[in-house]
Amino acid sequence: MKQKIIKISEIVIDAGTQQRVEPTQSVIDEYSEAIKCGAKFPPVTVFSNGVDYYLVDGFHRYFAYKKAGGIDEIMADIHEGTKRDAILFSASVNGTHGLRLTNQDKRKHVLVLLTDDEWSQWSDRDIAKHCKVTQPFVSKIRKDIITDSDKKVITVITSATKPASNLDDDQKLSTGSDGVNVKYDPKETELSEAHETITYLSSENAKLRDALSAGQLPEDEIIPAEKLIIELRSKIAALEAELDAVKSSRDTYQRENNELKAQCKMYQNMLKKAGNVKA
Repeated sequence: MKQKIIKISEIVIDAGTQQRVEPTQSVIDEYSEAIKCGAKFPPVTVFSNGVDYYLVDGFHRYFAYKKAGGIDEIMADIHEGTKRDAILFSASVNGTHGLRLTNQDKRKHVLVLLTDDEWSQWSDRDIAKHCKVTQPFVSKIRKDIITDSDKKVITVITSATKPASNLDDDQKLSTGSDGVNVKYDPKETELSEAHETITYLSSENAKLRDALSAGQLPEDEIIPAEKLIIELRSKIAALEAELDAVKSSRDTYQRENNELKAQCKMYQNMLKKAGNVKA
């Protein structure tokens, strides 16, 4: 990898390497204002095949520099590779700069591999490692995929495409790496993902216990299985604690939101009454 200044106009953004479901316009606006004030951002990351520069990380920064105006060049970390190399790399980008990835973003990362003829042959564990998510997260998505080989359309069950209506035409998202139309469930939350992971781990734990009880495991696998059961119990306990924390945070937010709504309604009534008072 090398680092150098390149022309913004030479950067390709529509090669299937944008792995966020939707860039956030407010973040782009904030970055743009900061750039106008002289702020320095980390380099974007691109892949170069000797002709094109495929953007794989730093889309918010890219759009912000364009929005700021009067800036023709940008600092970039450059990897040598093909468009396909760029797509695979983009599925491993985990949002270390700027806005944190959502569950929908992580799901899209995973689908890049699961909708590819070659990468879909990877194990769930290897895909999870590459995309920096959990293996149960990948397993759940793989199970939910329905492939129609005639129409070549891949749909995620109970999903709906999330539009990028607040972006310009050149900012809207492209389809998957192979042109596959992928749909996402916009209602997916951290709570549901945590529930799914706990359910999966509990199921695996139960299978191991049953196999041990029935004496179905070879002797050389008994000790590793017992250790795995202990690890699964620990992971389940940690996830349940995390789930409780998320629920508590959600309940606090909902309570505060309801209080604010009540206050707004009270002030609206006060203004309405004040407007009816004759001088």
